[in-house]
Amino acid sequence: MQAELVRSSAAIEALSKQADELKAQLSAGNESIKHLNEIIEGYGSCCQASSCVSYGASNTVHVIQVNGVPEPFQVLCNSQLAGNGWTVIQRRINGEVDFYRSWDEYKRGFGNATGEFFIGLERLHHMTKDTPQQLYVWLEDFSNNTRCASFDDLKIGSEEEAYALLSLGKHQGTVKDAMRLSRGQKFTTFDRDNDADELNNCAELRHGAWWYDHCGYSNLNGFYTEADLEYDYANKGIFWADSDFHESDYSLKSVIMMIRPKDFKEPV
Repeated sequence: MQAELVRSSAAIEALSKQADELKAQLSAGNESIKHLNEIIEGYGSCCQASSCVSYGASNTVHVIQVNGVPEPFQVLCNSQLAGNGWTVIQRRINGEVDFYRSWDEYKRGFGNATGEFFIGLERLHHMTKDTPQQLYVWLEDFSNNTRCASFDDLKIGSEEEAYALLSLGKHQGTVKDAMRLSRGQKFTTFDRDNDADELNNCAELRHGAWWYDHCGYSNLNGFYTEADLEYDYANKGIFWADSDFHESDYSLKSVIMMIRPKDFKEPV
């Protein structure tokens, strides 16, 4: 009996030792898997395109991953209007998408990259946060006349800063700077009044959402309609006020806003 107990005890001890060894191997395996996942995640982060620059002379929809934005997302690239590498952040072309939307909707973005859309303030903040960006604005009226405006240092604040237009930079182009009063202004929607006008919510007054001061000279997220606005919608359309082009009582046919890294160099 004693000998049997001794053998049983030895067997139990051996099994316990084997169990400890298996646990150690399993732990080591888990650590290896964790390490491999970190490598894979790091590889994906470093190699995923972060803007349309990676897609060269493209004019179609691609997927990018931006630091600070949890998931990859679709963007429309444009190389037709001002050279290669531009990422479209807003497009108005036919009125199929309603741009009179809430704060949360402007934060997330809305629309479709193949049609009309706004890319989203949270994405725009992270896209401009660490990499200085140029902004290019293309305008077209209902007589097919076009104008453009460019700015060399766009930066959008965080939500805590109400997605303020922290920087816009130097203006150039074939149309006057209708965003001159938007510099430093917070973003305003009909349900989040952050403008400088103490008497009005400019988003309500202009039927849009923008970096308004006292309701300003530009309203590219305004009501879509054709050309001269009816009285009830005067100054509520898509306008870029310039006495040599159109004033705020004229609603534009098409608008494209797009960004590109400031240090981008066109290939020779």
